Amino acid sequence: MPSALDFINFYREIETGFVEKEEIEKIVEELLSYVGLDLIEDLSKLDVRATERILRKLVEKYDNKTELNSRVRVLKLMLEYGGIAAAQKLTSRVPIRKLDPDVRAKSFQPFVIGYTLEEAIKEASRCFACKEATCISGCPARMSIPAFMQAVANNKLDVAKRIILSVSPFVGVCGYACFHPCESNCLHSLIGSEGVAISHIKRAIYEHASRIVPTPKPNTGFKIAIIGSGPAGLTAAYDLRLEGHEVTVFDESSVIGGMLMLGIPKFRLPRNVVDDEVSILREMGIKFVNGKRLGRDI
Repeated sequence: MPSALDFINFYREIETGFVEKEEIEKIVEELLSYVGLDLIEDLSKLDVRATERILRKLVEKYDNKTELNSRVRVLKLMLEYGGIAAAQKLTSRVPIRKLDPDVRAKSFQPFVIGYTLEEAIKEASRCFACKEATCISGCPARMSIPAFMQAVANNKLDVAKRIILSVSPFVGVCGYACFHPCESNCLHSLIGSEGVAISHIKRAIYEHASRIVPTPKPNTGFKIAIIGSGPAGLTAAYDLRLEGHEVTVFDESSVIGGMLMLGIPKFRLPRNVVDDEVSILREMGIKFVNGKRLGRDI
């Protein structure tokens, strides 16, 4: 396995280096110092976890995007030179397919086509599964994003779906309509690249994983009424039903889903996706009553 010194000599022979050749040793020394390595050690020690630590140290140290970018590029080149698997993490986002603009202009169907299974696996493989997972702190539901990303990367979509269902009943809804603040907290975003396409991967999980109906705990005998069938009401009903309680959801409108059905346009969130995920709640034993308004009918 080549050493960092071997890489420095290789870099100095490149005619189109993007940092000055006399600076390369100083930069490489800096990168290695973040993980307690020196120039004579072989590059095999730069595994995914070490690469994550180096990148986070760079983000902490450099506000200047040019300086940050140059060091990230040196790190990637060094990983590629050593044939280190972590280099595959530092690739560009898999492009997200969309409808042709001419078709989109004449249609109200979703204009984002999304990922194929193969594309989702490739994109999920960019995830560092960070020990310091800042993506989770950016997620309102605090989903275990690195866990389900690793499952998708290993083509275990049912496992990925169960990880999401442990927190939220809305795998498909999130995949289509979430504004994905988690992606802004992704390590890729922090180093100036495009964050892992977490939301689109959730959509791929919904579209390609098996249909799963979670099993509630044994009946507790408690009966609970939920007023309103919007996202908050449905999530509360889901969590309570999982604990074994009898749950009835009341809503004054004629549809279940609240603003998911009444506020988000169909080209952003297809109605059949909401209906499908509500049908799973029904199969779990949750009851729904429409046309009942609190204070008037109840």
